Amino acid sequence: MDEDEDEEDGLMYASAPMILDEKGVVYYITKYEGQCTIMEVNPKNDEIHDIIFEIKSDLCLGFSYANGYFYFMDDFKVINQL
Repeated sequence: MDEDEDEEDGLMYASAPMILDEKGVVYYITKYEGQCTIMEVNPKNDEIHDIIFEIKSDLCLGFSYANGYFYFMDDFKVINQL
C-alpha cells in the first residue's frame, strides 16, 4: 500500500480502502511512529474519530471487512481477525 504523510499533523495515511459498514460508519487506517491504528468515524458527526484497534507495525499491508469481522495484515504478513 502506498502511504502519504500529512505535513500538518505528521500522521501517515495509508492508501488502504476506507470501509463503509451497513450502519453507515466509516473505518480507515492511520500510521504514526510504528503504530497502525484502525479509526472509526460516523459521517453524520465527523468531529469524533474513535480508535477501535491499534497494533505495533511499521506497515499496514492489508485491511478489509467481511461477515462482521475486520482483517488486518501487518508488516510480517500476519493476518489478524478482529
